[in-house]
Amino acid sequence: MVDERFVLKVPENLEPAGVAPLLCAGITTYSPIRRWGYIQGKKVGVVGLGGLGHMGVKFAHAFGAHVVVFTTSPGKRDDALRLGAQEVIVSTDPEQMQQHAGSFDFILDTVSADHDIEAYLGMLAGGRTAVTDCVIGRSFYSPRSRGNLSLSRKFGCKGYRKMAFFATSAFLAE
Repeated sequence: MVDERFVLKVPENLEPAGVAPLLCAGITTYSPIRRWGYIQGKKVGVVGLGGLGHMGVKFAHAFGAHVVVFTTSPGKRDDALRLGAQEVIVSTDPEQMQQHAGSFDFILDTVSADHDIEAYLGMLAGGRTAVTDCVIGRSFYSPRSRGNLSLSRKFGCKGYRKMAFFATSAFLAE
């Protein structure tokens, strides 16, 4: 027996396999996007296009942001655009990175592998925020950084319900 406060009902018109990613990658990316405010019309970067990244792109796009994916894999360009990104930056290309420096309102970092977080902080417009969903095993602070770095926190059951309702209306029922 389960207390109903801890149960999420999957609408009958949705396949459980399509809803399952929301229970991890969905809430992990939805939570910081909602917590850091209104992103409609803002330039939002999503670092990485793995399991978390693809959900981050879908949510940011559904909230009306101008979505830019950072990837080290040029072959992921078509996938990023199909999921809702308007632009793709190959982060190992210094020229592409420089073209966008200081222009982002929000960056969601979904990469768990060791990488240069400071490079993404330099992409933020002054005072804006980057959120990382990974545990950082080394120092990342630099007084030269333009933006703020915050760690993501997840919502509770109420947040899951809000996220699931939004996802259902925004892109799951397509």
